[in-house]
Amino acid sequence: VEQSSLFARKDLDVISTVDVDMVTAILGGTQTVTGLSGRIDVKIPSNTQPGGSLRLIGKGISDKITYRGVGNHILKVNVTLPRNLTSQQKLLLRAFEGKLDDPNELIRSLGGTYNEPQHSSS
Repeated sequence: VEQSSLFARKDLDVISTVDVDMVTAILGGTQTVTGLSGRIDVKIPSNTQPGGSLRLIGKGISDKITYRGVGNHILKVNVTLPRNLTSQQKLLLRAFEGKLDDPNELIRSLGGTYNEPQHSSS
């Protein structure tokens, strides 16, 4: 097997890195990666952690000499963070974190208006 800048090898397994955006890492999704035999659509599970790995069973190197089988393709996960957030995106992240000073600011940034709860008089 030839040397590659995309893959490392460990016995019959190949190892590469996949960049996954923050939202896909949290919510899950699909990512296309380069495998030994072309492009592969990989399911990224929700709550995928930075530095974690995904195993693509049977997508590694085939042993055609001693017939030990086929290795796996191991994807090391690199979670990427956005570089230029809009003010609305920053507000949403602060709201998610629970550190939003004024919840009405978020509602207004999303185009809504805040209505005070109506109290019924008995």
